[in-house]
Amino acid sequence: MEAVAQPKSSAIPRQSLAAAVVERLREKILSGELPEGEQLRQEAIAEEFEISRIPVREALSHLAGEGLVKIVGNRGAVVAALSPDEIMQLFETRAVLEKYMLREAIPNITDDDLRRAEETLVQYEQSLEHDS
Repeated sequence: MEAVAQPKSSAIPRQSLAAAVVERLREKILSGELPEGEQLRQEAIAEEFEISRIPVREALSHLAGEGLVKIVGNRGAVVAALSPDEIMQLFETRAVLEKYMLREAIPNITDDDLRRAEETLVQYEQSLEHDS
């Protein structure tokens, strides 16, 4: 009996969603769009990104581990105060890590990976147009 190929799900895995939230919030914090001391309400972030609170909670926890967010009792998450030296160190660390990750990933990229990357880029650009 021949097996029937099941269609791939287009749903985003929760971990990928949390990682996307981490990236968006990190950009907002480092650009100053979210100033130091600003309270980060899970409900508001979930509503803004049109997602549930679970990936937001995971993202805030991750950002707290990076030092960009502080979890404060009875207040929740707030944007941490960073010195200019800390911000520069974060950018330098990120540059080194991203360069390493690309060097490791490029030899393993498939045509399917490139197709999915292109689709993701198109979706991202459309979301930017929608937000403007």
